[in-house]
Amino acid sequence: MKPALLVLVGLTVLSSDGALSASAQARNPTSDPAKLAVCSVSGLVVKLVGSVPLPSSTVRLESVDDHTRTFSGISDVGGRFEVKGIDPGRYRLRVIRNGYVTQEYGQRTSNDPGAILALSPGQDLRDLLFRLLPAAVIAGRIQNENGDALPWVRVSALRATYLRGKRTLSSEETVVTNDLGEYRLFGLRPGRYFLSATYRPGQRLEANEEDEDTEAAGKSGYVPSYYPGTPDPARATALTVKTGDEIPAMDLLLEPTTVYSIRGRVNIFGSRRNPNGVILILEARSSGLGWSVPPRQAIVEKPDGVFEIQNVLPGSYTLSAFLFDEGRRYQARQSVDITNIDAEGIQLTPQPGMDIRGQVVWDPKPSLEKDSLILDVKPADATQYKRAPLLV
Repeated sequence: MKPALLVLVGLTVLSSDGALSASAQARNPTSDPAKLAVCSVSGLVVKLVGSVPLPSSTVRLESVDDHTRTFSGISDVGGRFEVKGIDPGRYRLRVIRNGYVTQEYGQRTSNDPGAILALSPGQDLRDLLFRLLPAAVIAGRIQNENGDALPWVRVSALRATYLRGKRTLSSEETVVTNDLGEYRLFGLRPGRYFLSATYRPGQRLEANEEDEDTEAAGKSGYVPSYYPGTPDPARATALTVKTGDEIPAMDLLLEPTTVYSIRGRVNIFGSRRNPNGVILILEARSSGLGWSVPPRQAIVEKPDGVFEIQNVLPGSYTLSAFLFDEGRRYQARQSVDITNIDAEGIQLTPQPGMDIRGQVVWDPKPSLEKDSLILDVKPADATQYKRAPLLV
């Protein structure tokens, strides 16, 4: 009986030790697999010139796969930062500080694209160094033809970019004028900028608001204007901005411009849908100056297909109508020339698109058995076109 009793006692001791071990493990957070998997990022933020530490800089990581998941930290008086508890994954890491150009991880210059930061489970990334450039400022005042200050004018700093081989303008920074008509575009990278101002009387424009067609009173209205005072972006003057520059007194005078309307009807034949909801796109035909003016878009809202596009400047345009019905695309296009009168009686009858069939011959033959190609079908006088995937 004694040997059996010894074995029983031994089992009891082992069980007790095991319970104690589990309890100790539960109290020790470092042994939790979930906590072992989190990551951390640390480093230093300084000025580009002189390497002076920059306290109160925000270091923000935004998940590439889930934009709602972010992690951030603030640099201390010595410019040092540390962000802990980061989930493993792919991130965009940005350093933001008032008065300086925002810098992204992987950038070599302020105009370069950043790189994706991939953090593996448990990774502790240290000794990152960010050298921030002082940001530039463009400031000025917007007035009307009577010299009165214009509030709620949306002013944008634009940069020249290329879209589908055509030169166009894209917004870098946008602000709204105050009650004195003053604006201040800050946080600008070095480069060449164009200024634009958009004003709608009686309306409060927000900085991130999209351009929309507005109701015009009579034949006079305010159209987007470009510095030093032209509605044509091809005739705008570029401003060269250097690091830390502050360019004041970039004032703009906005005057009512004679504008016109395009009126017509969309006719639908052979389709069970009425014209309500048909998309209209008005785009300027090439001016020969190498610029692409963004097209205007409207939607047919009346069941009888009647439409009106207002605030159109004189010029040559292409008006297109698009309709998607039962998986098919219907389209109509027409040239419209605006001189000194409204364009009346425009008739658009969308027709089903045509299929283009052919064969692509590889020369030389690709190494993979199946590669993906993109075929672009583009009208000769328009910037809108259909892109079709092709598998061979």
